[in-house]
Amino acid sequence: MARKARWIVLAALGAAGCSGMQETWEGPGAQAFRPTTIAVLPPDASAFDGAREAVQEVLVTALAASGRFERVVPPEQVATLLERSRSAFDALVSFRSRLDTTGALDADAVRTLSEALQSQALLFVRVNAWEYSSRDGDKSARVGFTLRLVDASTGTLVARIRHEEHDEYTFFRPELRELGADLAEEMVEALPPH
Repeated sequence: MARKARWIVLAALGAAGCSGMQETWEGPGAQAFRPTTIAVLPPDASAFDGAREAVQEVLVTALAASGRFERVVPPEQVATLLERSRSAFDALVSFRSRLDTTGALDADAVRTLSEALQSQALLFVRVNAWEYSSRDGDKSARVGFTLRLVDASTGTLVARIRHEEHDEYTFFRPELRELGADLAEEMVEALPPH
């Protein structure tokens, strides 16, 4: 009987379009959330600072290519706004700080950012991996992100997805940007609605 129940659960997950991500979470109303505009905030790439621009670019490209949005705010516009607007910069700092310390969102900061960027959704990115490594003679390239999709109108978290890609190699190192582009495409596809 337990074996039959396990197969039913696995079949239901397959039918529901289980994304194969390492971690996925969707909030209430995620499947009904259909923004037409989205902005990718500058990635939190603490340990992988050199990856910041490349990650933002591959995600913006994947979002635009998905055809799910009428407008994807380009990284240059986000950077320019944060350089010129003290209130937008402070909102981003508040947004990140509260998210990191409590796991909650600062609705006022979300509202400030979304109004400044004229965006219905914000995508917050944490870079978990962007590196080459070698262990016991095995060499690999590794990229990983955590994406948090935020509904700007309510200031709530709609979805959180974490995933990572590895590519082993012997002689020719794969480009991290190309691996990141593949990962971004796969993760954007997993964002709600499915």
